[in-house]
Amino acid sequence: MHVFYLSTNVVCDENRAWFEAFRSANQCTECGMLAPECRNGPVEVVVDQRPSQAALFAAHTPIGLGRVEFLRCFGEAFDRQFSIGQVVHRRGQRLAEMASFVPRRPIVIRSPDPKCWICTTCGRFLYDRFGESDLFYVTKESLGDHLCHGTDGSSLVVTHELYERIDRHTWKSLVIRQLPVLDHPLDGIDPFPENYY
Repeated sequence: MHVFYLSTNVVCDENRAWFEAFRSANQCTECGMLAPECRNGPVEVVVDQRPSQAALFAAHTPIGLGRVEFLRCFGEAFDRQFSIGQVVHRRGQRLAEMASFVPRRPIVIRSPDPKCWICTTCGRFLYDRFGESDLFYVTKESLGDHLCHGTDGSSLVVTHELYERIDRHTWKSLVIRQLPVLDHPLDGIDPFPENYY
């Protein structure tokens, strides 16, 4: 069994003043992890310019940015797993074709030999999937019965059923990789620490 990891190399720069204020209020000063309370509601993101026609956008915060038309192809499976917010131009105009998204509970993409530690500032368990990307995987338990998952940032993990809904001719900027789904973690971390989330 496998799932699909969707990511992007297309960057959308957040407004610098918004970015500094958001980071100061909502991210750990040491590790940069998102404050848990940010997962419970929408986050409005301010950008300096209207982004390109890409499906997903890499940003400088752990908030996902995507084109609404693309995100809609996942339907309720996406809506159930994410807090969805607005994207606004720095001059105040809402960019209706864009949305911000934060996974309520991010999926952990794992590796056989990760680097793990506890942040001395916020106490969160940190997991750095170190090594060759072709060895990355997810566990069956982490998928649960959901079809769509998010990581911190603009990357998504979707099942084959949702992957088939993507018009890959329209969304050519997507970087797509298959990830195996394993019954047991290769990294020996089981159960996965709750203080990661």
